[in-house]
Amino acid sequence: MTAVISLIFSKHMTNTSINGNRLLSVDWLELWCDTPDIDIYDNQKEFDKWTLQKHDEGTRVFARIYDVVWNHQIFASFVCRPYSPIIQANAVQIKFANWLLYSRDALSVILSLLDALKLNVLSCSRVDICADFARFSNGEDGQRFITRYVSGELARVGNGKFQVNGLQSVKDKSKKVYQYIRFGSRSSSVCSYLYNKSAELEEVKMKPWIKDVWESSFLAECDLSREVWRLEFSITDNEFKFTDGEEVKLINWQMLFDKEYLLCLYDCLLVKYFDIREVSDTDTNITRWHKVAMFNNVVECFVRFIERANVGSNKMYKYLCRALVDTAERLKGEGDEDFGLYMFCAWQLITRGGIEEWAVDKLDGSINKVLRMNGAERAQLLNRLRFEYTLFGKCETFRF
Repeated sequence: MTAVISLIFSKHMTNTSINGNRLLSVDWLELWCDTPDIDIYDNQKEFDKWTLQKHDEGTRVFARIYDVVWNHQIFASFVCRPYSPIIQANAVQIKFANWLLYSRDALSVILSLLDALKLNVLSCSRVDICADFARFSNGEDGQRFITRYVSGELARVGNGKFQVNGLQSVKDKSKKVYQYIRFGSRSSSVCSYLYNKSAELEEVKMKPWIKDVWESSFLAECDLSREVWRLEFSITDNEFKFTDGEEVKLINWQMLFDKEYLLCLYDCLLVKYFDIREVSDTDTNITRWHKVAMFNNVVECFVRFIERANVGSNKMYKYLCRALVDTAERLKGEGDEDFGLYMFCAWQLITRGGIEEWAVDKLDGSINKVLRMNGAERAQLLNRLRFEYTLFGKCETFRF
């Protein structure tokens, strides 16, 4: 357990990476796992040096919540014992403490913890990677960037949906001070956030380990009385894949603690999901507009992300999807076991066709419950559906 001890006493030995005018970090790591013995957590409290502390209540999806504690400090929390039979009974979802992810020995401690709890990692439920900086490479801060975007000077390549948050100036009521902008929707595989991290730490929750990282990096050379901004990418699809042209890969969660891998992945996300252009009045093709440089030394990674096909607002797909769902609900009400076939087809069309946001708002019944599940739960459901159709030629899973 020497790795754990060094974490406690070496706050300046961090798991961050400095590149150009930015400081890269992993800010959230949540893993989807299974275990050979789910009963062990109810029957045993000590695992090597780790102690489990059980919460009095569970979540809407899981009956149990445990904190993993050592030396009176929480290193991780996990949930297990799913209520729904759709999720495997031995499934475990574990989230690691934020402070741990900023520590130099994070990976060795996480591996030790997983081994002690007998957890087998299946995929990432959620990964957030971020860059902290004072100014973009063009000298602008985050507030100036958001102001220009909202005013129409800048545009983003891709989905144009965004959400902003800010304040009205006390002195000048016509002036708006923006602190936050988000690109992407609730159903997106990747969301990008630009926000005032200094303000969040002061106004929402102070995280001294992040301030320590700033003070031990090039950011200390900046005037930290000025604001530090964060550009963050949150990946919430456990089946999110990318390819370098040779093979298709899932995100390797252990490699997130390798500086070169983290930099490459971040820059790939930056190029794909934060492609900002200066609006042109003479050209209607946004891809020909001038590209705004965000950071210095952006790595040229030849990586293509593989996402669900996007059919946008195609009326034919939506019409077909609604017809399938209506037929499935009618058959279900009549007790006809073939209802599952129609529901399965509708669900495949929605998830692979990229019309989830529309489906959540417009469709009711069993399919709506499925759409509100997280990525890991839906992956479990898809595997079960395939199993049932292969063996029985029908589906009982949607009968809830």
